[in-house]
Amino acid sequence: MLTVYLDESDQESSEHVVVAGFVGTEDQWSSFIPDWRSALGPQRKALHMCELRWSKPRIHGLLARLGPVPYSHGLKPAVGAVRVSDYADLLTNPVEELFGSGYICALYPIIIGVLQSFPESEHIKWVFEEQTRFEPLVRSVFENFTQLKCQERLVGVEFVAKDSTICTQPSDYLAYATLQHLRDPKSKKAQWCSPIRAYDEAIGLIVPCHKIREILQIALPAATLKTEAETGMPIGEVISGHGTRSEMERKIARKHITQADHLVFRECDSTLRRRALETSFLRRYAIYRIFGRSRGQALSEMQSELPHSEQIRLSVLVDESLGRTALSATS
Repeated sequence: MLTVYLDESDQESSEHVVVAGFVGTEDQWSSFIPDWRSALGPQRKALHMCELRWSKPRIHGLLARLGPVPYSHGLKPAVGAVRVSDYADLLTNPVEELFGSGYICALYPIIIGVLQSFPESEHIKWVFEEQTRFEPLVRSVFENFTQLKCQERLVGVEFVAKDSTICTQPSDYLAYATLQHLRDPKSKKAQWCSPIRAYDEAIGLIVPCHKIREILQIALPAATLKTEAETGMPIGEVISGHGTRSEMERKIARKHITQADHLVFRECDSTLRRRALETSFLRRYAIYRIFGRSRGQALSEMQSELPHSEQIRLSVLVDESLGRTALSATS
């Protein structure tokens, strides 16, 4: 079994947001731990990048010692990053802002990259540093993948307290290093952090502007449709009826992970059931496109999954979704 330890950097930013970490077997992680502790030195219990005193020359030496350690034990780096300003104009309401957050958009290419990089027989456990705001939504993201014949491979998603495991520390280092490189590759922080960066080997993707926009033009309408279908209310009423923004986020995210499509809507009227199906298809289409399928391939694979009783014209649905998004972005 493989375990992926992930951390993030600048999750609330309107510019670059990075999620990063390392993937390895139990034996690789076990052998890594004593060497990492040794490289930290006797005076330092843990590495927290945001607490480093960059005016001290010894920090340069510390980062130079730590950077090669994960690689020396065969751990594989994984990086996902987006620039929120590349697509902020597509986010037209708080639901879309939640599902289009930089943290969530940066996570997808890591999950996809890991699934594609290792054999289908390999089981994968995911460990995140404690993340109060996004934990329910992260679990929702993994629910999407269990519907794409990945369920047996994804054996667990855990959120652990800060400093409860040393294995998230290289993830913090890699996420911070990637962020500094994206901001200014010539800066002192970027240069000092360079030992942890090995992008020729990294799993995942720093998502370019055109790609994230293409993906979200499908995924955002799907998120809105799903929220409307699950609550039975137009999106405006959903937003206004959930109290504070944080309350709305918690309730919507929890709704998306506690109710599976085929169960939620069996008691709904035909209109809501149709919306449920549209939402499920749009979400799957977006994920297939992230996996690198062409438009035609994605539609073909999805059609093959549908029961005869639920055949709909998916190409029309996708085109209508793109049209609604383009209209809302220009209005």
